[in-house]
Amino acid sequence: MDDGGHALERESRALLHGVPVAAAQGVTFLETGLALFIRQGALMGVVLLAPAMLVLWRNPDLLTWGLVVIYTLLQTAALLCLAGAVRRAEVSALAPWHYARIGFALALDAAMFDRWPGLWALAGCLLIAAGGLVLAWPSKKSNP
Repeated sequence: MDDGGHALERESRALLHGVPVAAAQGVTFLETGLALFIRQGALMGVVLLAPAMLVLWRNPDLLTWGLVVIYTLLQTAALLCLAGAVRRAEVSALAPWHYARIGFALALDAAMFDRWPGLWALAGCLLIAAGGLVLAWPSKKSNP
């Protein structure tokens, strides 16, 4: 039998996931596509980050606001490009390109935080990239 602690944990996780999604769907039940995606993402961000922001918020300076705006514009453009790519091509054909995010994450980590990946991290990245290349490689199917 399940004790009360595990049941409470499961219910809390379901509530944490379900309430924002249900609220977003309730607010936007007439919308579809990109508008729905943006509203649900925004609502999830507010619901999940609001409690922490009440405690941790510090007023950013002008340079930080500029970086936030630049990042937001770049991220929005990237998501729009990704959504357009998924509409125009099969997801399986696009999957190897998703692995490029690992390289970008490593480069950003090095540039922003001066943290360079270790040998094991590089080996893992190479393994993941090799798996993506294997999946992308066209296979010759034999017809019985």
